[in-house]
Amino acid sequence: GNVLEMCVDGVYGEFETCTGATVCDAAAEGCVSVGVSYDVTETMNDWTTHSSYSGANSTSHGDAGTISAVARVNTSSPLIDSKTAVLNGGSIYNTSITISGMKNGIGTLSFQYASWGKSGDSATLTITDGTKTETLSVKATDTAAVTKTITFNNKSASTVTIKPVSGGRILIDNVRWTNAQ
Repeated sequence: GNVLEMCVDGVYGEFETCTGATVCDAAAEGCVSVGVSYDVTETMNDWTTHSSYSGANSTSHGDAGTISAVARVNTSSPLIDSKTAVLNGGSIYNTSITISGMKNGIGTLSFQYASWGKSGDSATLTITDGTKTETLSVKATDTAAVTKTITFNNKSASTVTIKPVSGGRILIDNVRWTNAQ
């Protein structure tokens, strides 16, 4: 996004400004689509660091579901935030992020993503709730974090999966979702 430079209470700082059809959401700590207030934000900051792509992490968010990942979890560059999951689309890896056990389905899903940034790290991800599937292509040069937002609004969905189907390494962070309306 754009950056606004300001002095607040005598302290200089840079603040992100939201563009397009987005507004600032303090609880989500970032820009969100207009009209969306996320029920869950998973920053992954409490997850265990893993250097292999078979590392497992999971966090329960009650009736809103449990987010689980089979992924590498980085605490050093490349990062989106202080801890970032890394999915690998290589054929020998089976990495993914899954939200399961949602009692009220899935409304809107949002997450930040970027390429690892090395040659060969272009990748394709699929994001599916079992009924609707979106494909996301990420080029190796896409190293700045971008937010992907998908509206499913599927009350019967109990699982959503983010999974690479080809290519290299993709950083995923700050996964947010709402219940279906």
